[in-house]
Amino acid sequence: MKVLHLTASDGGSGAGRAVLRLNRALRGLGVDSVVRVMSKKSDEPSVSGPKGRGEEARCLLRFLLAQRLLKLQRRKDSGIRSLALFSSGIGREANRSDADIINLHWIGSEYMSIREVARIRKPIVWTFHDMWGFCGTEHIAGTEEDERWRTGYVGFGLWSHKTGLDLDRLVWKVKRHYWRRPVRIVCPSYWMEKCVRSSPLTRDWPTSVIPNALDTERFRRHEKRFARQVFGLPAERPLVLFGAASGVGDRNKGYDLLMAALDKLRLDGGQRIECVVVGGGGRTVPEYCSVHAVGRVYDDYTMALLYSAVDVTIVPSRIENLPQMATEAQACGCPVIGFRTAGLPDAVADKITGVLVDPFDTEQLAEAMRSMLREEVRAKMGVMAIERAARLWSYSIVAEQYRHIYEEVVKKVAERNCAMTPE
Repeated sequence: MKVLHLTASDGGSGAGRAVLRLNRALRGLGVDSVVRVMSKKSDEPSVSGPKGRGEEARCLLRFLLAQRLLKLQRRKDSGIRSLALFSSGIGREANRSDADIINLHWIGSEYMSIREVARIRKPIVWTFHDMWGFCGTEHIAGTEEDERWRTGYVGFGLWSHKTGLDLDRLVWKVKRHYWRRPVRIVCPSYWMEKCVRSSPLTRDWPTSVIPNALDTERFRRHEKRFARQVFGLPAERPLVLFGAASGVGDRNKGYDLLMAALDKLRLDGGQRIECVVVGGGGRTVPEYCSVHAVGRVYDDYTMALLYSAVDVTIVPSRIENLPQMATEAQACGCPVIGFRTAGLPDAVADKITGVLVDPFDTEQLAEAMRSMLREEVRAKMGVMAIERAARLWSYSIVAEQYRHIYEEVVKKVAERNCAMTPE
């Protein structure tokens, strides 16, 4: 069986890393798996990028045009949005390929159009790394019961003096028009599956839950003192880790909530906790908080060292699917603290491999960090975290689940085509 993964990029974002890891896991299982991207970050031969500068230029032009159009819709949030109204040719390429099955992933940033998805003739599995598949233009939307994606974007109308052009409603209606054939969905978390089943667009599509694959041989525990020396971190201070590829300015990642919790710990007195920030940002911080900004880390081995250097990883996000920072940290024996919301309960076993607190209670977040100062608590959770990571997220476990889904989908499509063929 040959699998063709379609995604905008194979690195940089959480979705890009997830695709690359799944591809490696499948190939390790003997599956002929390849990836087609528009922005190639890795040097892996099984990943192919743009075919020349012409394709790169057209991709950039589609993206810039979409961004101009998206400004016609006034909004308060600054989250990522995609129109997916301009064809890229990726759909035709997929149909001409020798792949037995197409695995769609993150197809935002005008990687391919809504219509192209509908015109793929080969069997499809679609991994939902965020909410765009059942939303309008948004990749991350609200989760309240009255959110528009739950109702089919009723209200507002196509144009409103308050919102400008209602592109969310327009794009959702385009999806509803073209996506009439149900596609097999894979959700990395049970929370995402619940969202899929709550949308009038996808509620009847067959859905499975399979977590993101993780290389538990790369992500493993290292000696703490050595790891701190590598990064020049203080040897004796309690350290918490925060990370966001898009930087501390991304409100969804909850850096402001972490800073508020650290401020409460400062006011309460006691042992001083310092913060290590990986990714963008970390330079503009309150005077009361010592922050060690290590910048961007691009390889798994260095990240494993960083998880080993700190005492606990904080994932204070407001909405996450299955945060890979949480799964990576646990594989390295580092407990995780986060809010009991969205996909965090899938990633963290509360009171076993970390602590989950009520959203978005910074008092509880501060108390959870205080509890992690006890070495015996961290040590016990670390052992359980390593065991759980190997059992749920290791390459062989996840790849086998995907292979089973692929075989099932290919078989059903073959049976349907056979039934439609006249004798």
